Amino acid sequence: MRLESLHKVVGMAEEAEAAESKRLAAMRQMLEREEQQAQQLQQHRQFYLGQAPSSGQSLTAQHLAQYTHFLQKLGEAMSQQTARIDHFREQCARQQERWLAQHVRVKSLKALVDKEQARLDRKADQAEQRQLDEFNQRSRDRYS
Repeated sequence: MRLESLHKVVGMAEEAEAAESKRLAAMRQMLEREEQQAQQLQQHRQFYLGQAPSSGQSLTAQHLAQYTHFLQKLGEAMSQQTARIDHFREQCARQQERWLAQHVRVKSLKALVDKEQARLDRKADQAEQRQLDEFNQRSRDRYS
């Protein structure tokens, strides 16, 4: 009976571990998307910096101000994206810890099940050995 209960607890712990694993995978995907978005922002910045007006070009003050303002906004977006990435990295690290704790719990419960099974096996072996010993003793008593 105790072994059956332990198997049920292990099953529930494994389900919880699987749920934590799924959450971790989802968070890693979100982090990856955020990193890709940061990479795209960086590529846009490089592109627009490459489009910078050269000293030989004639520009209006308004055009230069718009260009500068655009690059400033792009820089702000990159800073915000970096903050989002840092946030998601922290979240992934926390989720990794939750998954790891659950994983360790499952391993511990499985070890407990193995220990209980070994105890039951020893008990059954001892009972079998007692029966054999009793049978042998009775056989000797009959033939003595």
